[in-house]
Amino acid sequence: MIGIVAIKILVLLLMLIITFVASMLPLVFVRRIRHTTNATERLKYQAVLSLLSCFAGGVFMGTCILDLFPDTQAQIKTVLKHYPVQGGAFPVAEFIVVYGFLMVLTIEQIVLWFKEKDLEVQDPATSRLLSGSVDSGLQARQSLQREHSLGGITDRPDFTASVRSNNSVFSGSVSSYGAIGRPADSIDVTSEVEIHNHDMTVLEGVSLHSPLRSIMLLLALSLHSIFEGLAVGLQETINNVVALFVIVIFHKGIIAFSLGLNMVQSRLNVCNIVLSNVFFCITAPLGIALGVGISSMHESPTIALISGALQGLACGTFLYVTFFEVLPHEMNTGHHRLWKNVCVIVGFSVVCGMMYIDPEQRSSHDQSYDPSTFLNSTITLL
Repeated sequence: MIGIVAIKILVLLLMLIITFVASMLPLVFVRRIRHTTNATERLKYQAVLSLLSCFAGGVFMGTCILDLFPDTQAQIKTVLKHYPVQGGAFPVAEFIVVYGFLMVLTIEQIVLWFKEKDLEVQDPATSRLLSGSVDSGLQARQSLQREHSLGGITDRPDFTASVRSNNSVFSGSVSSYGAIGRPADSIDVTSEVEIHNHDMTVLEGVSLHSPLRSIMLLLALSLHSIFEGLAVGLQETINNVVALFVIVIFHKGIIAFSLGLNMVQSRLNVCNIVLSNVFFCITAPLGIALGVGISSMHESPTIALISGALQGLACGTFLYVTFFEVLPHEMNTGHHRLWKNVCVIVGFSVVCGMMYIDPEQRSSHDQSYDPSTFLNSTITLL
């Protein structure tokens, strides 16, 4: 028993280190772009960053549909065996997933509603900043907002008002993400993106993600990561722990890189990005630790209900962020369309491959499957 606990602790530490390194690679990549003075090289790096973002979108899509959703269905199926739903076969798992989607949509719209209210009560000094010759710039900003939204759902508040200043009337749509409250000479409503982090100025031409959506994605991924770590912690043999770790760490590495890429393209500063990556990286080891401590509770219907509900909500969050945030940001621009599409397919295919050889997923369909067989077959092939 001491041996397997030691192995789980080693796996815990390795998972923490590897996922953190993977999540920080996009930040290193962006810093390299920042220090590149050659315009051609910068365009190449920005194109690569855009393609990687599409790859991440494919990874998120595959994780949602092929990993989280089947897990939710399996957990809910276990619960329904003990607590059958009256009135027929109600799609409980699907209901939870859609509820998670609507929950994120509602939270975001509430936040934007409050931001719009704040803009309506702006002070006269701010009103003067909005008057004058910014009308054409605001039209450009509105166009940019529509370009980076899907079906009219944007991540920025829409403020339509009439501001009287110096006998002039201004009517337009104003974004509250960082523009309000800065000096007039620092407002550039036609620039595509600008991030400030002490001395760090970010890439021109790379569209930014909503920080709220990035945080929601972080929470969903972290929740999913806890359950993945829990699966490792619940294993009862060393072979099973090592075999499952080999698969999970590849999956976690890809997910960590994709999350780090999304965070880098958000409006978060470097400190918050690092803290977010650290938070995500400790969730899988936390799941392993929980698995070691509650190995006798994983068959409880109550635990299955909680697990299924949480994973269903996380799945809905994945759906929202993937199809309203990550993919629209890249697919609505006219550069490298075919390559972006290929990268989405590749990202999705990578998750398909991981799920196909994942012993945890196979064992859910075949209880006699031994995870160590995958490790043994891999060693034989090598």
